[in-house]
Amino acid sequence: MISSPQSDLIHTCHIGVTDQTYNDMTCLTNVMIEPI
Repeated sequence: MISSPQSDLIHTCHIGVTDQTYNDMTCLTNVMIEPI
C-alpha cells in the first residue's frame, strides 16, 4: 500500500548509472561504498 505524502523526505542528490553524483552528498559522508 502506498501511504499519503510525508513531510520528512529531503531530496538532496542524484546518483547516475555510472556512479557519478550530482548536488549535495553530505548526507552520505559516513556511507562506505563497496564494489559489487
